[in-house]
Amino acid sequence: MQAEPLQRLQQRIQESKDRFEAVKGCIPAALLSYIKPGPVDEGQWTLLVSNTAVAAKLRHLQPLMEDALRAHDWRVCSLRIKIQRQDAGAR
Repeated sequence: MQAEPLQRLQQRIQESKDRFEAVKGCIPAALLSYIKPGPVDEGQWTLLVSNTAVAAKLRHLQPLMEDALRAHDWRVCSLRIKIQRQDAGAR
């Protein structure tokens, strides 16, 4: 059935957005526009950031964000912070 994989994808996207809402309070407001919720995979959630400076700051805040996720009953095996590269083909 085609609808089941699409439904699962939508659930994962919503879960990522919900996790991002849970950790927003740990992140300085000035940085929020540089961060996007990324994929949720088995035991791992990724935050996509626009540059290395934001990534470095989030790595310092990672323990606080993991605590916030646990407070919302999300199991956290790994919180990944990944720099989102600009598409070189988009010129």
